[in-house]
Amino acid sequence: MEIGNRRSRLRRTDVAAFAVLLALTVTLPALYVSAERVVYSSDYAGFQDAAVNTALELRERLASGVHATLGLAALVWRSTGWDYSLFPAVLPAPLMLAVHGGRVAYIVTCSVLYLLPFVLLLGATAAMLATLIALALVAFLRDMRFERRSTAAAIGVSLAVAILFRRHFAYPALSLLGVIGVHTAERRAAAATYQIRSVCRPRGGR
Repeated sequence: MEIGNRRSRLRRTDVAAFAVLLALTVTLPALYVSAERVVYSSDYAGFQDAAVNTALELRERLASGVHATLGLAALVWRSTGWDYSLFPAVLPAPLMLAVHGGRVAYIVTCSVLYLLPFVLLLGATAAMLATLIALALVAFLRDMRFERRSTAAAIGVSLAVAILFRRHFAYPALSLLGVIGVHTAERRAAAATYQIRSVCRPRGGR
């Protein structure tokens, strides 16, 4: 029963955190773009124009029938040879057509469709990679003398995979390897000192 309550609280926390993140994703870009007083050019205008044109093309094709609507896919494919491909406009176009908005609607739509999933994916990836570092640490703490070969393998694989996906994890990985190296050196030095003292100690000494 207690585990079920914890899961329920966790899900509520996740939903609340996602709601806050979604609200920030919509509110902050909307406030920022609303305060702008500039003339957009180059890519700043090109991608928005592509999204607007795609939305208008979609509206016309929807009125013409299913066959014309499906033909929009061929148009998007041909746009790969243009200065501005229509692929980034495929997702924002229907929403822009629904809300009938301008620059604010375009930026907010792109933030929700592209930025928000990217942030969530980045967070999940960071959590996974941090878990790999933690697994390496746990493997070391469970067998600090490396009495099992699997310990070194687990540490090596965990750190290698973490660095492979994100090179910045090389820093905590190197820190962990440094700690392991210092600990191993201290343990071996202590063992060597004990052996020397055992050899040098007189047999009849106290």
